[in-house]
Amino acid sequence: MTSITKWIATVGLVGLSLGGIARWTGSPTSIWLHLLEPWLLALSLAAIGSLLLEQKHRAAVALAGVMVGGSMFLRAPVAFEAPVFDRPRHLRPLKACAILGKPPVGPVRLAVWTLDLGGSPQRGVEAILAVEPDIVVLRGTDRPGVAMRIQDALDGEAKVSATETGGLIAVTRGNFQYCGGEQDQWVFDLPSREGESGTGVVSFPFVNEVGVVPLMLGQIPGPSGVADAFQWSSRVHEGASTLAVAADMLGGDRLVLVADFFAPPSANSLARPLSQVGLRWAPSGPNWPQRFGTVLGMEQHPLDQVWVGSQWTVQNTRVLDGTSHQRAPIVVDLIAGQES
Repeated sequence: MTSITKWIATVGLVGLSLGGIARWTGSPTSIWLHLLEPWLLALSLAAIGSLLLEQKHRAAVALAGVMVGGSMFLRAPVAFEAPVFDRPRHLRPLKACAILGKPPVGPVRLAVWTLDLGGSPQRGVEAILAVEPDIVVLRGTDRPGVAMRIQDALDGEAKVSATETGGLIAVTRGNFQYCGGEQDQWVFDLPSREGESGTGVVSFPFVNEVGVVPLMLGQIPGPSGVADAFQWSSRVHEGASTLAVAADMLGGDRLVLVADFFAPPSANSLARPLSQVGLRWAPSGPNWPQRFGTVLGMEQHPLDQVWVGSQWTVQNTRVLDGTSHQRAPIVVDLIAGQES
């Protein structure tokens, strides 16, 4: 094979590979590329180094082109076909409570943590309380003792819900407001595996000296195995679209969304529906996985995410380490009353 032929083959390989990646990024299943990207990049760099040591420069160039181009394609905006899902129309009357009341003013500190099922929450809860949050959201537990511990520390009110993923606890440094005088918490369906139920939650926690913070909680559990991989990626797209529609019904400017899709926020099928209704991700460091087997410090993705409307400015975010769970708590500092 001549030198020119080899270069043509190299360019063709790069083109075909990038074309395949571009086609895949137009599908919800591209979320797997986002989830695996850090490990794929590490393997690619190792392979490029090995090829260079073996003096196989063309192969190294081809692999580098696929790696760089693929990463760029992965982040390029793409148009997705709108998924079919049930719209939570019963939330529409809540819009008045979300937008007509006195807007929140001042700083709000939000702490979010997803626990391992059956794991001890003590170290993580103590780490969260040490930063003096205003709102705490815990997934993976519905232990009344944990809720009461945080409620007493915040001198506020806690809400505990049983869910398919181990439970949900929400606590505010204040109390949960009623909308219409009958309820202070509203639920709606999210995509889930067959035989299970996915639940989104809307509430209006009042934070002392700040005001009411329209809060939406949503979770799409990760895949249950290889056979569930493609269905899960579709559930993420449908779930993000459902949450986006719910946020739009409420009027998203003041909304704070706490979401867990078991997927990075860079995934187009997740980010696009939410950004189209004016929500922005509060960028935080990776909080998963805190360990890989016995190896610590393996964090690659921010799976626990906070998305905010235009009336919120993100001041700071941080990850609290040392909880011994797969995920670390995240803390997000927001300032209300400033359209960004």
